[in-house]
Amino acid sequence: MGAVWSPTMNHFRRSVGIVWLAAVLVGLVACKDKSGGGSSGVASTLPKDTGAVIGINVQRFKDSIAWAKLEPLMKAQAGGEMDEIKTKCGIDPMTAIEQVVVAPDSSFSEENTLLLVSGNFEEAKVNECLQKMAKEKENVDLQVEKKGALTVYKEAGKDDAAYAAWLGKGSVLVSPGSRDGAFLEKVLGGKEKLSANKDLAALLDKVNKGATLWGAGTIPEGGADGMPFEQKPKAAYGSVDLTKALDAKIGLVFADEAAAKAAVTQLQGELDKAKAEPMMGQYLKNLKVEASGADAIITLKMSEEEVEQLFGMMMSFLPMMMGGGF
Repeated sequence: MGAVWSPTMNHFRRSVGIVWLAAVLVGLVACKDKSGGGSSGVASTLPKDTGAVIGINVQRFKDSIAWAKLEPLMKAQAGGEMDEIKTKCGIDPMTAIEQVVVAPDSSFSEENTLLLVSGNFEEAKVNECLQKMAKEKENVDLQVEKKGALTVYKEAGKDDAAYAAWLGKGSVLVSPGSRDGAFLEKVLGGKEKLSANKDLAALLDKVNKGATLWGAGTIPEGGADGMPFEQKPKAAYGSVDLTKALDAKIGLVFADEAAAKAAVTQLQGELDKAKAEPMMGQYLKNLKVEASGADAIITLKMSEEEVEQLFGMMMSFLPMMMGGGF
């Protein structure tokens, strides 16, 4: 799950990424909420020092036109291993994962980024599958041991290890960039959770957490340097709901209302130019930008027909972008 592991752990990393559909999609952490949000679980699990939260509702993504177009490519990239896991382990990676959320801490360091995955799976069955696949694919004896609240995964006779915190049936927390389990232990032992981070909690309240993709967070130092505003935004939030149609909303949070209005004026000029562009302009006719207090809000809606056309065009470019084919 990270560059710190030895080459002999390659298959274990790959298998984990396949079992967790999150890794097949983008490499990610999540928490489930059957009502369609996941915010309460995130708020009670992640630490107060979280800098951002980005979530994917995987099952909703599977209902989208994007999934229909990308599923063959994703299966090809996985090299048939998802089907193999389903056959040999009784775990279907395409249905096991329900939500994924990635959450870096306030320093936005790789080492302190959390991945929490939830869905329809059990620790014992996943561990058994990982051991079976490691043995069959690379003749690796993968040891699974308990260390306090953590589960430790390591190759027999080797020092390098991976750590996970199973939080109950269908929920597991990992820190892919950590060299040991210290950060996970700190998170589990911490008393103050994300719900105590009032600024980030307020941003998350503005987000549609039932959307396909959603997120909110502070913008780290230097993170807004490429934005063409005189006064840079300090935080951002938003969601992209993609099924057959598209409904997206992005908010940039500025220091005050005047800065937000200035940003909207500048953005409007850029958006007008984009709408006049011959190839993409037709898809941006419902793109709007407006100020709401200290927020500059960008919204975009596209019909099912427009989404179909856009993805068709994008897919036609994929073979060229990937060297001539899948």
